[in-house]
Amino acid sequence: LYEDDGEKVVHLGFSYSHQFRGGNDFMLRYRRKPESHLAPYLADSGSVIPTNNINLINPEIAVVWGPASFQAEFTRSFVNGDDGTRDTTFWGTYAQLSYFLTGEHRNYNLGSGAFARVKPNANFNPLKGDWGAFQIGVRYSYVDLNDEFVRGGKMWDITAGINWHLFSNTRVSLNYVH
Repeated sequence: LYEDDGEKVVHLGFSYSHQFRGGNDFMLRYRRKPESHLAPYLADSGSVIPTNNINLINPEIAVVWGPASFQAEFTRSFVNGDDGTRDTTFWGTYAQLSYFLTGEHRNYNLGSGAFARVKPNANFNPLKGDWGAFQIGVRYSYVDLNDEFVRGGKMWDITAGINWHLFSNTRVSLNYVH
């Protein structure tokens, strides 16, 4: 659904990939940091198993309704062990809400099926009283790297933040991650 020059968007997606791997010479590892990339890895599968192949599924949804938007994604990894060794599964998800206090909306690119840069209604120009666009948001993320034979840990975090879009190519972000 794409209406009113992108002020109303509903995006549904699904991806699947199959990765062929090198058997005993390839040891799979998943690891995850909190949403703050300055933090250390808090969930880490270590070198899991000799891997024959991996199947990944990834459904997603995004909704833009004027200045409000919602987006969520789920990922599941099915790891097939090599030469009859154990199979493992891992998964993760996130959901986020955001709202433009100044009335803008997230821009959706129909050609690529992805979100593009935000274009402020008025670029930053304090001499004219224009301050750009202000967006607030919250996000919940979760990853589970535990399986019957793997104890990589579980991690969840909550992010609250504000984005200040001065121009379409300049953004200042302030996030609190717990």
